[in-house]
Amino acid sequence: MIRRDRRSVEDLLLSAISGIKLTKDRKPWNYGWYVADYRRSPRAAFETPDGSAYIDSAQLLDYERAVENLWQDQNVRNRWSREEFWSVVIGLMVNARNRDADVDEIHTMVDALRKASHTLVIFPVANVKWTDSPLYLADAVIGDGGHGWINLVSERLAPSLKLDQEELMHLLRNENFFEQHRKPGDTVLMACRVPGQSQLATEQAERLLENIVDTAMLLEADLGRLKMFSLRGAANRPGIRGLSIDRPALQKYLEKSDAVHELGARIIAISKSGLRKHHRWHSADPVPLSALLNSEQKQAAIDMVCTGSSVIFQRIRIAARWHAEAHWAIATDDAVLALGVALDALIGAPSGLPGRVMADRYALLGADPKIRRNLAIRHAELYKVRSAIAHGRGSKEADEDDFVRKMSADVRWASERLMALYESFHPQNEREFDEVFDDLRWGLRSWPSN
Repeated sequence: MIRRDRRSVEDLLLSAISGIKLTKDRKPWNYGWYVADYRRSPRAAFETPDGSAYIDSAQLLDYERAVENLWQDQNVRNRWSREEFWSVVIGLMVNARNRDADVDEIHTMVDALRKASHTLVIFPVANVKWTDSPLYLADAVIGDGGHGWINLVSERLAPSLKLDQEELMHLLRNENFFEQHRKPGDTVLMACRVPGQSQLATEQAERLLENIVDTAMLLEADLGRLKMFSLRGAANRPGIRGLSIDRPALQKYLEKSDAVHELGARIIAISKSGLRKHHRWHSADPVPLSALLNSEQKQAAIDMVCTGSSVIFQRIRIAARWHAEAHWAIATDDAVLALGVALDALIGAPSGLPGRVMADRYALLGADPKIRRNLAIRHAELYKVRSAIAHGRGSKEADEDDFVRKMSADVRWASERLMALYESFHPQNEREFDEVFDDLRWGLRSWPSN
């Protein structure tokens, strides 16, 4: 634990800069300065224009205190990954040393760490299909990378970067973002604006894609109409293309060679009853993302969930993640546990609630008092199955046909009702959220009549 120091960050950095020593005997590893054992070791070094360098042990503690003091600032944490930030400060120190910067110049550099402008992140999306016009949603633009997509990115996301449409298209083509001889929709691109810098920007962009897709699935009443069926594994789960394998594209590329067998499993099972040979195959059908997002009402809801600060939106974001984990699972017990967590995220409490109280809350989501008894019974059934699996006992009910899909539908219904609860009562924090359920229970508030 590094003790806080009352000296300013600028003074601590000036002290640390004075301890920079050049060396020819150490191999630089800037990123490694995040690791305390490395930066305090006799092999620690970082790059400078003059060669490898290190911080003398007498000033090393001031460098550590400066970084930890900066990390207390929420603006810094919103913009940098903790692991990378240690080397970012090293870069600032090297720059200040080369310029022989005074305390005012260092203050300007430090202020830039806190106020760094948003980052525009662009990437191709794996395992999705896009057949509609480009869409601006939650500070992101999704589409086929054509001129309409370029125009929307330039208008909504890139003005502060002074990046015009021609420059953006040139950049994308130079970086081989598009498949050769592609058809519209073959390459789906997402561009988004995030507060993070460098490594954190990519992580935030990936999380935003997950939030959009996961929330769209959670707020879709009938995933079956889009042929999105659960318990088939995560082979087709959308993600950043390259980090996630785009199975439809890979299938197309491999169809003319024996390598296509890498997309399926050939299995031989031998027993006294005989020899069995079979194939296992995960469908390569892409997620119809444009169809999943085609409702203006749903787009508005997703935008609120992904960008809003209300406790309702925070809960739905968490529930959407666990609902998606259930959808992309293979094993029934994994799906049931994930859906149980999703339901807890929607109506539970940080301190935990008894099962009876959770059932009451689930029932109170129903606007019609006549259906609440059945809703409470249904929640008790779900809780019983979830608890049995969580404690290793297994459950016959979970193995019944369509149990997981029906439970998934229950979670999606609860999410829809939670959005209605926000529209009706507008709770902003946990205290107000609890008060809504208490008031509904005691009759002090009621759902508005249609």
